Amino acid sequence: GLFSRGFPEDHRSPQYYPNTLGHRYVLDHGRVPGGYRFRIIGFRMKELPPPRIAGVPRQKRQILTCVELQTSPSLGRGNINGNLGEDCTTRADLARANVYDMGLKALPGRRIHAALLPASGVIVRASWFSGEHVDIVPNRPPLARLRASGFTFPFAYVAIVPPPGDRFKGAEVLDANGHVIARLRSPTPLRPGERPRRAHSPFLDLRRYRGQRGP
Repeated sequence: GLFSRGFPEDHRSPQYYPNTLGHRYVLDHGRVPGGYRFRIIGFRMKELPPPRIAGVPRQKRQILTCVELQTSPSLGRGNINGNLGEDCTTRADLARANVYDMGLKALPGRRIHAALLPASGVIVRASWFSGEHVDIVPNRPPLARLRASGFTFPFAYVAIVPPPGDRFKGAEVLDANGHVIARLRSPTPLRPGERPRRAHSPFLDLRRYRGQRGP
């Protein structure tokens, strides 16, 4: 019935997630280049209370939709369940597509960049400081399964790790017609004649992919 139409629950270490509203769900899982496994965990939580300011009335705390990326083996030291950070948003804030980033202690000098995106995004065109680009197909959980699991709006998710020796400059989120619907940081335009390689989210290619076939 309901559970077969929703996402499987995540039962790992629930005591570490006291602010979760309802259950945590495994939205996707698989392998990435380099022999790592990944899990994308979705959950809902109540916004943390803001600090009290005298004379300012308290505002109602919003319910946030969150996505957390985990890897095994862990790319951080001491991270619970290989957690590489989470991104949270509301339906109203989704269009702004805020990107978070964090360093990967197991890969010195490299960082991961991730964001929740509007569900209409079908390509995330990431650009590096070197001037090169890669087209990333974001993870897009099916709306019917999201609703069956208690999520109230559709979304897409992208996780990006630049190749060794390069850095993330920005990205454009494109819809099915090639229109830009959101921007992350400060992306650069394609160079004349450039045809970006394609990869899938979460893009955690831990090898130097330049000159290789495929992502």
